[in-house]
Amino acid sequence: MTLPHDPLLDLCAPHIASPDVDVDPAQHCIRMCFHGLARFGVQLTRVAESKNGLDFVAQQPLLARPYFRAFQPAGQQYALAMPGIMYRSMGGGPGFETGPTLFPPTMRHSAVSVQDDVLWVFWRNVGDAPEHMLVSSIALTPDWQAWQVSQTFSLAPYEGADEPVSPSLRSVAYGRQCQGRDPAIFEEGGQIYLLYALARASGIGLGQLFFDQNSQDPVDTTYRLHRSSN
Repeated sequence: MTLPHDPLLDLCAPHIASPDVDVDPAQHCIRMCFHGLARFGVQLTRVAESKNGLDFVAQQPLLARPYFRAFQPAGQQYALAMPGIMYRSMGGGPGFETGPTLFPPTMRHSAVSVQDDVLWVFWRNVGDAPEHMLVSSIALTPDWQAWQVSQTFSLAPYEGADEPVSPSLRSVAYGRQCQGRDPAIFEEGGQIYLLYALARASGIGLGQLFFDQNSQDPVDTTYRLHRSSN
């Protein structure tokens, strides 16, 4: 992959990025998964906890690969990490076991939302020109090792359309580009919103998501997804 900057910036720059935040009312705490540079060229995920939303204490165990997105169908703890690797909590503790890889190696930067027994994954594909938001559905059957993507479609047009179209890169975002980054799901009061960095990392887009039952979809109990204008 040819980068417009020195590749060493990606391989050795200390940083933390792409937080995934959940509120635990029972424990009165906020948990934030984030990744950072663990060693040369290797980024890994760990978790930090906070009682007030301002002061976070990072826990020691390293959990998984970067871009860790947690979800809890039926009270069980799972997560999706880049590039499409599934993880499951081992007995509800801090450790995770590795499951199937459900996406191609070019998959990056995902967000997840569980609707009944369907996991919706919002993601981007390295190399697309123009880049756009993709959405995939996964039926959450009892055997998690048998999970597979049942459908994928494009949800949103590419962002930063006033810039020249170029293949998206798996790299640090410098300057304004016709690319996007880091989708995220925010839920409050029964409403679901999709946020994402646009023009590579020069702004934030926001759209409300609606999930409607549609018996014509190829997976039973799946939903048709619509996004409002942003």
